[in-house]
Amino acid sequence: MKNLIKAQLYQLKKNRILILIFLALCIMQVSGSAGEMAYQNWELSAGGYLAANGLSILSPVILIVTLVTAEVCGADFMDKTGNYELMAGYRRKDIFFSRTVLSVLLSLPAMYLLLLVWAVAAIALGGWGTELSSGAILVRMVLLIFPIFRLICEFIFLSYVIKNQYVVMGGGLFLFMGNAVLSIPEHARMFSSIGSIHELVNFSSWATFRLVDEKEIRIYESAISSVDALGIAVISVLAGILFLWLGYQFYKKDDLH
Repeated sequence: MKNLIKAQLYQLKKNRILILIFLALCIMQVSGSAGEMAYQNWELSAGGYLAANGLSILSPVILIVTLVTAEVCGADFMDKTGNYELMAGYRRKDIFFSRTVLSVLLSLPAMYLLLLVWAVAAIALGGWGTELSSGAILVRMVLLIFPIFRLICEFIFLSYVIKNQYVVMGGGLFLFMGNAVLSIPEHARMFSSIGSIHELVNFSSWATFRLVDEKEIRIYESAISSVDALGIAVISVLAGILFLWLGYQFYKKDDLH
């Protein structure tokens, strides 16, 4: 399996388009924060920006995770690399799970790099602010691993069923550009990957007013309950494992052409 992963890494190193897209998303993370803060006359803090635009900040993460997973798991159906690996004597189990491991190992660091780029730029521009607790946000960012893992597994499954990375990438582009999560009932969002991601960057808030200058002050609840955190983690892991199992069962019985 180690040799399969090395071969995949070698192929990805030559994929300049994927690298350019990742760099463009990094620039988007910076320019989005800078543009919004400039529009607000530099009074908007990083915490306030996150509270108001959480899903927008995570949209590039969703896109890059999809692109990486589709490329790692789906591209070989197009150029028949998977067939050659089978002819070389590799087991389907090793072929499938080497790509699964690589998708996870590449996607999670890419996610945190995009979030780090945004955080550094936003804090440099406006400071962290007092709207959100930094400790509570750190917990939420760690919890993101679970729904992102599930999202990876879902797109791995789709890659092996559809066998076309461009179609799978189109699904990621739809999630990137659309507000699909808004069509999911609020009480059911924890049961979908995109819904769980939304819940981790969606903050309950209420407004109060300061009488001196009639300025509205919005207060956010940044802590996440242990029940919600456990629910997101457990459901995401179980669903992710289910999609991996389904994908492997499909691939194991698939008559490749």
